[in-house]
Amino acid sequence: MACYGDKLDPSYKDHIEQFKIAFSDLGINITPKIHAVIHHIPEFCEMKQRGLGPWSEQSSEAAHHDFTQTWNRYKVKSYEHPEFPSRILRAISTYNGSHL
Repeated sequence: MACYGDKLDPSYKDHIEQFKIAFSDLGINITPKIHAVIHHIPEFCEMKQRGLGPWSEQSSEAAHHDFTQTWNRYKVKSYEHPEFPSRILRAISTYNGSHL
C-alpha cells in the first residue's frame, strides 16, 4: 500500500525491495507484472512524486458502473437507433448534473 494509493509513502522503495527479495526467495520466474512492480513502478512514482491511485483503473471502472445506472434510464437497443444521440446526451447531462 506504500505506493498504490494517492499518497506515496516515503519508504515505498524499501517495501518494493522487500517484495523483490521475498519473490526471489520463491525460486520462480519473474513474470512481466512482477518485473513492472519491481522496476517500473518505482520509476513512475519517482517521476510523478505520488502514488499510483490517480492512474488506477478502479476509479474509472467505478465511474463507469455509476454512469451505467443513469444510462439504463435512457438507453436504446442500438447505437444506430435514431434517438441514440439525444438519449446519450440526456444521460450524460443528467449524470453530470447530479455529480456537481
